[in-house]
Amino acid sequence: MTAQERTPSTYGGTMLVGDLERTLLRRWPQENAEPWDRVGLSVGDPTAPLTGVACALDVTPASIARAAELGDNVLLTHHPVCLEMPAVIAPASSGAPTPASSIWEAVAHGVSLIAMHTNLDRAAEAALRLPEELGLSDRARAGIERGRAEGAGSLGALVELAAGEMTVDGLARRCLRRLGRVAQVYGDPSLPARRIAFYSGSLGSQGMEDVRAARADVVVCGECGYHRALDLVSGGCAAIILGHDVSELPHVSCLRRGCLAAGVPEGRVHVIAEPTRWTSFG
Repeated sequence: MTAQERTPSTYGGTMLVGDLERTLLRRWPQENAEPWDRVGLSVGDPTAPLTGVACALDVTPASIARAAELGDNVLLTHHPVCLEMPAVIAPASSGAPTPASSIWEAVAHGVSLIAMHTNLDRAAEAALRLPEELGLSDRARAGIERGRAEGAGSLGALVELAAGEMTVDGLARRCLRRLGRVAQVYGDPSLPARRIAFYSGSLGSQGMEDVRAARADVVVCGECGYHRALDLVSGGCAAIILGHDVSELPHVSCLRRGCLAAGVPEGRVHVIAEPTRWTSFG
């Protein structure tokens, strides 16, 4: 019997690292991930008994050390440790870049690395997290409707407010209060924000098409290139740029929920507090 065929019941109720990976990939299917992405288990032994899970946005030597301190032998993150294997795996003291030193630390601490990235991005529960954080979930719907051309789920969320209820400025200030950071606002802040599109992470070309198709007044996203922002503004759509990490930190709660739904005891699932690594100056 292979590791992929085993179930928790095979081991008298003991969950294995591979069991967790397999259950999470049923919740957020690997086929929904972008072809270039690395989701699932990237470092570790799938046959190791699971002792606990630490959830975080990013893999860093610090988050791995924290997972080990908590007694967790899995670090479950949104972003994968790397998209291409580093040329060398070495400790941070050697000057190795973060992916290389993170893999070194994961092996040294016996912490397996699992990522749920663009497959999680395409889940409705992830798309709705930003509206939830802003107290707008009661008027949000997941999907701005198309997702990838082959239809592997949808990206983003759309919120419709009553006329005169909120301006772009009011929405940006709400983001600042509830999320702690706003990097930039493009467009006239006095304009009404009636149709609001939400995209965590980077607003790519597909997102641009969807925002236009939705006739959004404003898009709230993690990051947006300068020329894309200009295109939005010239088309009558403002953009509130939160910062990539700020927009995706709410995804960590989805990871925690996924672990609990997989059967990991609540006391063995931890969320690692992560600092925002940039500051805006007014």
